[in-house]
Amino acid sequence: MRQLLAIWDAIEVYLGGVLALAATAIVVYATMSRYLIAEQPSWTLEVIVYMIIWASFLMASHLMKEGGHVGADFLIANLGPRARRAIDFLVSIAGLAFVSLVFWLGVEHAYDAYDFGDVSATSVRFPMWIAYSAVPAGALLLAARLVQRLCWIVRAPEKVPAMNGEKLQ
Repeated sequence: MRQLLAIWDAIEVYLGGVLALAATAIVVYATMSRYLIAEQPSWTLEVIVYMIIWASFLMASHLMKEGGHVGADFLIANLGPRARRAIDFLVSIAGLAFVSLVFWLGVEHAYDAYDFGDVSATSVRFPMWIAYSAVPAGALLLAARLVQRLCWIVRAPEKVPAMNGEKLQ
């Protein structure tokens, strides 16, 4: 199981990094084209946006695992360890309910775009269901991380990263 989680972590980080690096390379290409030949290829902006969207949704899951999401913990930080665990458990349950709803609605939206044959309004004519699929994919990954976090809270609270880098113990 540990090896599977390590592979999952590596895939998320690798894919997010590759997408961000590719988007950066396309930005450099578009900028150089604009200054060297006085024309920016029409496809670059759209492709960059889709790459950044996918990278962001993929990396949200990794941030959840590492406790890297922004959180208002100034009140919780002053509570005892038991109260912090209870609040983190409840917040994780609420987060799981929320991302489950986002997943369901994202799947419906992406399927509708696929079913209707929606494409972008630009000359690229990019299938919009691919771009919209970033939402349910990211929500599914976040849901899995929230389940992992809930298991840690119950079984091994020393593994749970808090938002401020402290452990919940």
